[in-house]
Amino acid sequence: MMSGKKDIITSFLLARNFPLQANGIDTVQLMQTIEDVIIKSIISVEFPVNSACKMFVPHKRNCFELYGFDILIDSDLKPWLLEVSA
Repeated sequence: MMSGKKDIITSFLLARNFPLQANGIDTVQLMQTIEDVIIKSIISVEFPVNSACKMFVPHKRNCFELYGFDILIDSDLKPWLLEVSA
């Protein structure tokens, strides 16, 4: 499991007194669908990111980028990607 914000979100969703769980919502499934949205969005930009890295990054082992994902969860518990910030 990754550390940082994901742990906080996961702990929040899995808390026993969290309103979604109190209403019988499967928060584990919800987190999996959120992760699916994030993974698909990263895959969708894999080629341009790799191409840019090959052109502009001289030391590939010394390079990383952090992304922030803003996700809206609608009334049907479907996650929607609003934006990705780098």
